[in-house]
Amino acid sequence: MGKAKQVVVEPDPRQQSFIQPEPTLLQKLTAKRDELAGRLDNGAARIEEARAKGKDVQEWEDYWIRLLRHYEDVRDRVIEIEKEAGKA
Repeated sequence: MGKAKQVVVEPDPRQQSFIQPEPTLLQKLTAKRDELAGRLDNGAARIEEARAKGKDVQEWEDYWIRLLRHYEDVRDRVIEIEKEAGKA
């Protein structure tokens, strides 16, 4: 019996474009911050529309404030990471 031949398979370069590196924490938080900013803008517009129609918007405003606090937390974390990266 002979030795088994070892086969080395090279990656197909056509598939390389589909392989994306895992986003960094900063990239994830930046995307989340941007998503939350969009939701806040959308929510503010909807609240104003509903208020103009005479609807009770207190629950919407309460939720919007919670969303704003979450946005602020994420934004502050992004700023913190960017400052840390600048020190390196």
